[in-house]
Amino acid sequence: MIAQFLLTYALNTGLSAFWGLINSQQNVAYLPIMNVQHPGQVTFYLETLVEIATFDPIPVDMVYDAGMFDF
Repeated sequence: MIAQFLLTYALNTGLSAFWGLINSQQNVAYLPIMNVQHPGQVTFYLETLVEIATFDPIPVDMVYDAGMFDF
């Protein structure tokens, strides 16, 4: 009974922390949409974060140029 309680608490806390991480990433990813001046380093970080958040780490042109979808 105690082990089940501890396991349930650990899983709920872990998922809660993961959900908080996703929420924070979304909030930071929306910062470039606001019309605020940022230093160059922050702009680079935000552009990289938006690229990761939109699931664009692999350029689509590279896949099409390889001929993977030529039917």
